[in-house]
Amino acid sequence: MSPKTLEAKKRHHYVWAKYLTRWGSGTNNVFYTTKTGKIAKDSVRSIVADDYFYKTTVLTSKHIEIIKGFSRQSPEHLQRLHKSYLNDFLKMQQAETAYIESGIQKALLHNPPRRPMVER
Repeated sequence: MSPKTLEAKKRHHYVWAKYLTRWGSGTNNVFYTTKTGKIAKDSVRSIVADDYFYKTTVLTSKHIEIIKGFSRQSPEHLQRLHKSYLNDFLKMQQAETAYIESGIQKALLHNPPRRPMVER
């Protein structure tokens, strides 16, 4: 496996590429409407995609209150589920913050661990 296949993808489609192929003839000639309302055609790779579209960001206290506000409109059993998902996300956010603040990431970049010697 090459290092390239292990890298996180940068370009994220927010419309399924397979679905897009049905709007044209294959993957190279997909018709779509531009932001200015004109009809255009392009390849599937170049439309309805953004760099790091699915990248998560840190939730602020304002974000958390908004999420809780929407959740309060749901039945009680779903509110408990929403709270569980939110707590899991916040735990991961706290773990990431602790990892970054620990300096381990920078230390590993400058001093990568050596592979253990395997005796034959």
